[in-house]
Amino acid sequence: MVRTSDKGTYEGDILVGADGAYSAVRQSMYEKLCKEGKLPSSDNKPMRFKTVALIGQTFPLSPEEFPELLREDNKTTSKAHDSFRNSEWGPEAAEQMCKDVKDIPFKGGNGNLTIGDLIERSPKDRLTKVVFEEKIFSTWYFGRTVLLGDSKSKLHPAGGMGAATAIQDAVTLANWINVLPGDVGEDDLAKVFRAYKKERLPEILGRNRISQTNAALLGKTVQGKAARYILNNLPKWIIEKAAYDNVRSRPQVSFLPLVEDVGKVPASPQPSLAKTLEILRKREKAAAVAAMASPVASV
Repeated sequence: MVRTSDKGTYEGDILVGADGAYSAVRQSMYEKLCKEGKLPSSDNKPMRFKTVALIGQTFPLSPEEFPELLREDNKTTSKAHDSFRNSEWGPEAAEQMCKDVKDIPFKGGNGNLTIGDLIERSPKDRLTKVVFEEKIFSTWYFGRTVLLGDSKSKLHPAGGMGAATAIQDAVTLANWINVLPGDVGEDDLAKVFRAYKKERLPEILGRNRISQTNAALLGKTVQGKAARYILNNLPKWIIEKAAYDNVRSRPQVSFLPLVEDVGKVPASPQPSLAKTLEILRKREKAAAVAAMASPVASV
């Protein structure tokens, strides 16, 4: 049974925690595990962070000052990366960060626009300093509760893989949930949750490495400069291989018509698809045999 903050109650066989990096489901599950002495010490430590962002929303901008607004399908973006060691948050911290980045130029307008031009056109209550935390937790499930997406693996935003990872987690988990028996016990759930983690963890660890590499390439440290130098001098085939590895994960659900695997890069093996397809086909065959064996009433 789940009790919500609005005093509602809900009953079900499985609780899926897909409520983000600060997951209330995870916190509740970990609290119970901690009381029972079953929570690994690593999962009890806070998430770390290396990236801080200034996020804001401007007033409506004038096309005369910002002609890029009139361009069809305009996708121009600007990113400024730096390492801010200020541990204070709130309006004052955002104001200080605005001062730190206001002179950074960006393409557009009359050629001399800076981030400060956007800050001046943004109300203070729509400017905030945000920390991007990251951590891969080791405990993904307990009892009838299982986590997916950012709630169990918050990756560095430089990889841009958070949403895709959550969707692919859901696909894998859905495959296993779909073949569970009607009266499911915790032992059955533990088996499918274990299979779900076994399939997804290697993919997530790989994406974490890619995210960390991207973060290093965007950094202004000595390591960042060295990483960019190495990247610019790598053979083309190595870069292509890394790009291909990044798109091999294309999971599908076994209870819907399958999409043909086309393209230059084949999809990576998906155990949950192969195993649950086999289960479903055996059930269909058994149902067909049972139907043929059942007596047909004559008129």
